[in-house]
Amino acid sequence: MSRPALNILIRGTQVPVALRFDFAPSGFDRSRRMFMAAFGPTRPQKGEPAPERGILAVDLQSGTVEMFARNKTGRPAGKSLRGFNRPIDLEFGPDGTLYVVDCGVFEWKGQAPRGVPGTGVVWQIFRQRSEYHEFVSAAMAKVDAARRVGYNPDYRPLEARLREYLSTRPEKWGLYFKDLASEKAFGVNEYVQVPAASTVKVPVVLYATKLVVEGKLSWDEQLTYYGERDWRGGAGTLQFTARDGDSFTIRELAEKAIRDSDNIAWKMLERRLGKQNIINFMWSLGGENVYPGGQNISTPKDNATYMEAALNFARQNRAGEKLIYDLAHTVWNTGLNRYISEVPVAHKEGDITGVADDVGIVFADFPYVLYIMSEGHADVEAGFEQIGQISRLIYDYQLSLYHGGPVVQAPPAAPRPLTRR
Repeated sequence: MSRPALNILIRGTQVPVALRFDFAPSGFDRSRRMFMAAFGPTRPQKGEPAPERGILAVDLQSGTVEMFARNKTGRPAGKSLRGFNRPIDLEFGPDGTLYVVDCGVFEWKGQAPRGVPGTGVVWQIFRQRSEYHEFVSAAMAKVDAARRVGYNPDYRPLEARLREYLSTRPEKWGLYFKDLASEKAFGVNEYVQVPAASTVKVPVVLYATKLVVEGKLSWDEQLTYYGERDWRGGAGTLQFTARDGDSFTIRELAEKAIRDSDNIAWKMLERRLGKQNIINFMWSLGGENVYPGGQNISTPKDNATYMEAALNFARQNRAGEKLIYDLAHTVWNTGLNRYISEVPVAHKEGDITGVADDVGIVFADFPYVLYIMSEGHADVEAGFEQIGQISRLIYDYQLSLYHGGPVVQAPPAAPRPLTRR
């Protein structure tokens, strides 16, 4: 991190009370400008305009200084913490995003400022629409290129191998596969009913996205957390960090539900959207076994249908691109992409006691949708190990169809530690 500075003068441009600075990586800002935390004057005199506080972007070649990020009002946010108060430090992280330390609210007691406890915050600033669009556009280009080839793949040998293999397993297994280019599909116990666990979060967030596109919901709408009503264990960090009265936007909750598989975020969204409304939406997508008896139970075919619907929605509405992007950047990667690192996999894992599920889109040269569900595991990690091996077997078969190589059985590997999703 660079050294602090006050009252910086850049080619004749006065920069008011700037503190720490860092240089942007090309992935964040192609001109690689210098970004600075603008703390603002410590105590403006009467009659002076309200100081702008936020993040400055400095082009060292031209000397141009721009306000890159600030509150819309141009004023500090106050104790609401809905915007910048006193940015004091910033740094670009290894993930390419900008992290900003905001001291929070200062009150004046005589001549000495006093920081208000509990008002400090760390902001994360990252590329959104362009990054999501670039990723999804590249994924869609793979699908479109594969469709132009005009081929007639034969999946009968693969289906026979999977059917034979799964018939030897003591657990309950179900699988559904669909090639997105030829639209050929097959299933092995594709109508078996298994708890969907966290895979149900895909249609929930897809429904929220649809409502936003229709103007019936805003990403900026705030939902308030109350532990007695909203607390859930399992996956996610909100169970440890959320306090009664904390507010979260629909956008924040949707991202946490997919990337972190946060159960509190999921349940808060479900409460806002209405469970019956979500059920009706899943029916409209083609679901045939939706919350039977009110339970979160589904089938491989249904959940593969929801995943394909999410991809199709993203193709038609840029607002849907973030869901696909988040699915491809989840923190949980012990299932479908356990042994696939060559290509992106947009997927959603889910587990409860004895259950291991994973549904996703594998963006190979010839992309496909795959959902594998299983129940009856004494060790859920062993279930994800099997999902990883089956997924690799299917990936290798898909490659062999178009590249003439042999079909390779996925090798076994030592299980990795697993935390509940």
